[in-house]
Amino acid sequence: MFYGNGASRSVELSCQRNGEQISISKTNIARLNSKKDFQPVTNMYIGLGDFKVYEMTFDLIKAWDSADEDTDYDKFSPFTNPDFYKVKNVYRKWCLNEAGDYSGVPYNRGDAFDFPEIFGSNYFRRRRRFGPTLTTDKQNKSLGCYLQVSFDNGLHWWQYLFPFDNLSDECGIWLSSDKLDVDTWTAAIGDTLKFRITATVISDERLSCKIADGPIDSVIPVVEHLISLPHQFKYRKISHGSIFADSSDESLGVPNEVDDSKALYELVRKKPQTTSVIIDTIEVQTPYIVFDYGVGDIVVSSPESRDLLGTRKNNRTICKIERVKIDFEKQCTNLKITRQKKML
Repeated sequence: MFYGNGASRSVELSCQRNGEQISISKTNIARLNSKKDFQPVTNMYIGLGDFKVYEMTFDLIKAWDSADEDTDYDKFSPFTNPDFYKVKNVYRKWCLNEAGDYSGVPYNRGDAFDFPEIFGSNYFRRRRRFGPTLTTDKQNKSLGCYLQVSFDNGLHWWQYLFPFDNLSDECGIWLSSDKLDVDTWTAAIGDTLKFRITATVISDERLSCKIADGPIDSVIPVVEHLISLPHQFKYRKISHGSIFADSSDESLGVPNEVDDSKALYELVRKKPQTTSVIIDTIEVQTPYIVFDYGVGDIVVSSPESRDLLGTRKNNRTICKIERVKIDFEKQCTNLKITRQKKML
């Protein structure tokens, strides 16, 4: 017989107290055998999804040695300077400085960028990489790494329409035009050039949840079971620090946000129900044939009954019928009942 786990009804198995006159309406247990396999262990099920992804707008810093700056326009193009490799990053490389690579000499660009606004305090300082935005266009396609430039020291911003490379080993970009456009060059030598980028960054925290089938703050040992499903459960969010957060721009599409927290919790929540350790196997025989019991029924006992199954004194376990066998020759019903831990 197949049945839905967790959708069971409750049935009573009762036995009168000692000294009472037997009544067929109060007693439906004629024989009971119990085999205990008690293990004082709490199972902790830890569900892990993918790493969380956040979109934010980041201000970029100059990622070159200021001593290499010059006003010679031809010096900073690979077509007019055979030694371009020596100054290839000047005016072209802009980074987030998330690992603090540009905080010391010869750059001296200030403290490393911190992520508490989007990551909280649970992250490790290291190099990362920009990813495409969660914000989409009308065709629901990502805007990519949305780079903006300011020629007036951050007073006004425009989308940067010239080619650039997204660095693969750190959060940063490199302007890849053969020659820098006049506006960018003029602002660069006038020290009024700024860049910012709206992109995603992968955090160090994974989507997760924990479910225990017993106490976790007692002397009972806790055994952890890891359920890793990064391809199935995702978390992507546009933070308030993004220029597209809560945008009413009609040219934008549906944001590619997702939160599988509830789905992950439901999957992990069902795990103890399907893999719970059986701590008691009980064989019960009724004094007469009972047709109403079914596989998966939850067993309880009457308040006036002896608590032979321990359903009242132990509220951390649950008894379920695993097998029903009707014996017409002996005019009785034999039940196999298992006791398992409840999920907390």
